[in-house]
Amino acid sequence: MLNAFLEMLEEEGDRLSNRIITTDETWIHQYDPESKQASMQWIEKGQKPPMKFRAQKSAIKVMATFFLGC
Repeated sequence: MLNAFLEMLEEEGDRLSNRIITTDETWIHQYDPESKQASMQWIEKGQKPPMKFRAQKSAIKVMATFFLGC
């Protein structure tokens, strides 16, 4: 495969290099943690505070793909 590409590059030169497109991709997780201040609540004296759960990464994720052409 590489040899075929190198032969095409040798034959076509700049015309081929102007058509090359590179790409990269990454996964982006949706994660919106609540700040300590935002999660504060007033409670009556002697009452137990509400149970809090640990923030976890959401099951929602998006693939971002980037293309760069010459």
